[in-house]
Amino acid sequence: MIWLRYVDDIFCVFTISKEKIFEFHTRINKWHKNLHFTLKLESDNSIAFLDVLVTQEQDKLNTSLYRKPTHTGLYMLWDSTQNRRYKLGLIKTLVIRIYRICSSKEIVTQELHLLRTTLTNNGYLPHIIKR
Repeated sequence: MIWLRYVDDIFCVFTISKEKIFEFHTRINKWHKNLHFTLKLESDNSIAFLDVLVTQEQDKLNTSLYRKPTHTGLYMLWDSTQNRRYKLGLIKTLVIRIYRICSSKEIVTQELHLLRTTLTNNGYLPHIIKR
């Protein structure tokens, strides 16, 4: 079993039946009257946790970026009046996020390609993106 917690969000991986998971969920909801745990099960071997998409492949968990269905790909436009350092900081932040969250080189490569496309669509020039 894996049990990870970030503030009030908990991520668990169980190797037991769904019936046992539901029993466990019922039991932990009785711990305290002011605590209420919700349960979300995986769908198609994947589940979103915060901004991470966790996918199970055989006996391995892979992680990649999770984007909500409402994600539009809009970021601060390059031709906005914001200071240049904020735009460069945005690129740096998004790249760091990819390297911290993605679990394999292949996923990193895919996400970096998607980021380049997204930034280009937001008016960022190729030589700025490559920096």
